[in-house]
Formats: sequence, structure tokens, C-alpha cells
Amino acid sequence: MDELCALGFTLLSNMSIEEMESFLTKSIGPINATFEIVSDVKPTPDTKDLGDLMTGPEVLPHNAHNYKLSKFLMLFFYCLEHNAKGGESILVDSFRVCEDFRQKYPEYFKILSETPIVFRKFDPQNNYYFSYTAPIIQLDTQGNIYRICFNQKNCERTIPFEKTESFYQAYSIFYHYMKNPAYQYRFRLNDGDCLLIHNVRVMHGRTAFDPRSGIRHLKAGFVDWDYLIARRNFYQSKHFYLQQFSS
Repeated sequence: MDELCALGFTLLSNMSIEEMESFLTKSIGPINATFEIVSDVKPTPDTKDLGDLMTGPEVLPHNAHNYKLSKFLMLFFYCLEHNAKGGESILVDSFRVCEDFRQKYPEYFKILSETPIVFRKFDPQNNYYFSYTAPIIQLDTQGNIYRICFNQKNCERTIPFEKTESFYQAYSIFYHYMKNPAYQYRFRLNDGDCLLIHNVRVMHGRTAFDPRSGIRHLKAGFVDWDYLIARRNFYQSKHFYLQQFSS
């Protein structure tokens, strides 16, 4: 919990999938089940998801479920099997990127933190149509970064004509920051590893891999971030409350 709050991610190793699901539900909170409780991430025929294409292409850093209103989630990836060539996981601390971006390009930072973008998800199988409008970089009342929404797959950039050029200049430079290896932590997930990510802060992706060389099969899902914070608060405060109740 401390690593998740400080770094935005942590890695657990040598877990069976049963231990992983039990750990998440008992130690943190219930797995979020908007679509599937736990979904597969592996090459799949006729998929529309870039991460599941049969060719195993590179997936650039992004965060998930940006179309949900004020939804702070902990994303997890559990590695069932990984013996293919390539397919390294990529993590980017987008808060650090944004602070450096703000220092060097304050005007572009202002554009990305003030221009609203529509994030959408149409799900005919489950009869859902999510829509959330917000800037890519979201600030609190003190000007601190508290959420990043960055995913080309489900965003609709309906920018007024007179602001289009300046927006795409800002967007292009910001995108190059995200792709800069200096900001990326790359590592290989091995069988039995479980990666936990603070979804609104740390972006995730992967390098390309060759599906003909072996298997890369992950399980993925979400837990509401509120549960993690509430559990952490409990452990930090339980002695105080136990003393109160015992007296």
C-alpha cells in the first residue's frame, strides 16, 4: 500500500491466480465488475482492442477507463504465462511528466489542462454508453495535478477550429514526453507476477512481442482506489480507535 501511494505501482511475485484474487478481495476490496470481473489480455482473433491483436504490436503508454466520471481505480495485471519474445511492460509516472512539461512549456500545459475532451465508451453487449468530458491534465483548486486522462482509443477531440492548431502542438509535444524512454520503466512480467497500478497517475503500455515465439497471457481488472485508501487509513488509525473503544 505504501509503494502504491508513493510510487503509483507495486509488483507482487510468486502468486497463483487463486491467491491473487483472494489477496485483492480480502486485503484491498471487491474487484470492479463494470464489464468483466477479470478479463483476458492475450492475442485474440477479430478483436478491436490494440492490446489483444494477433500481431502483438507495441502498445504506447495510456491509462484506462477515462470515460468514467471521477472514477479512481487501481488497475491490476496478473501474468498467467509469458514465454514469448518481447512484450516488456512499460510504466510512466505521468505526474512527473506533467510537472516537467509544465516547467518547459507552460503555455502548452495550460492548453491541455483547460481544453475539455470527450471520452466515450459504447458497450452494446452490456447496454452501457459512458461519456465523460474533462481536460487531459486535471488540476485541483490549488493547481496540483490529481488526474491524467490520456488514451487515444476512446477520446474525441472536438476542438473549436480557432484552437485546433495550438491544441495539437501541445498534444504532440506532450505525447513525445510520454514516449521518451527517459520517463519509462520497462520490465518483464513473469509467470505468477501481479502488477498493481494507480490508474489515474501511472500510465501503462508494452513493447511489441512475437506471438509465434510463445504465449503472453495476462489477466486484468480493477479495484476502486477508495478501498485501498480506506484500508490503508484503517491500518494507520486502528490503534487509536481500539484504544478509544477499549476505554
